[in-house]
Amino acid sequence: MWKQIFAVIILSILVVLGAKHVGAGMHGLSVLHSKILSALSLIFAGGSLATMIRQVLSLLVIPVGSALLVMLIGWLLHRDVKAYFVIIMWVLWLLLVATLTTMAAIPAA
Repeated sequence: MWKQIFAVIILSILVVLGAKHVGAGMHGLSVLHSKILSALSLIFAGGSLATMIRQVLSLLVIPVGSALLVMLIGWLLHRDVKAYFVIIMWVLWLLLVATLTTMAAIPAA
């Protein structure tokens, strides 16, 4: 438990010190999501069901794809990283949802 508390404190300090880079990373994540969403609009065009499918898929592509990439690299190095796939996927999904929610709440300049 103390290790997690210490890790959260250290990560919080790093985020405060690198807030500009974290913001740039969140903006890049938002841009990537927008590009995926527009690419999926070529496949799923039309009514409200197609829009919902496009939005759900675009929300899943980044976390699942990134987690698969990390799992593949880890498997090539250590041969046993299946447990980390779900953790990485959920963390990236939550980060993406937080980013998109934050970007939607900021009024356009």
